[in-house]
Amino acid sequence: MNKLQFSCLLAFLGFITLANSQNYNFESLVIEKDSEVPVDNALVTVENTDLIVKTNADGNFKFTRSIPYGEHVVTISKEGFETTYFLIKSEENKQILIDKVELEITKEEAKRRNKKAKEDYKIAKELEKERKAKERLLAKQEKN
Repeated sequence: MNKLQFSCLLAFLGFITLANSQNYNFESLVIEKDSEVPVDNALVTVENTDLIVKTNADGNFKFTRSIPYGEHVVTISKEGFETTYFLIKSEENKQILIDKVELEITKEEAKRRNKKAKEDYKIAKELEKERKAKERLLAKQEKN
């Protein structure tokens, strides 16, 4: 990721809001950029700490331990997706809130999905062809 992409990502994530709260949780939702489908089992890491969690089946993650005060780079990664980085700022008596984080699929994953879709389409066409042949055979048998 070059500096321009990183800067654009930070600008995009400008919706990071810090709200007054007595807990120090950090939570959000991870979705696939184009489809907005939740991304499960993505690894979410607060760099230079031992804070690591995975997203659940609904794409949600939640850090329940305090994040050290200061700015931190958060990394979200999963096979088949481009790794995403963004900054958070942890302050005393503030909760870190991020609406959602979007992950883009890799070019290789896009090719794999496209190939699978084509294969699935071929299979569906063959099944439809077989179904029609069976219908014709049944109709022919009923006439006799």
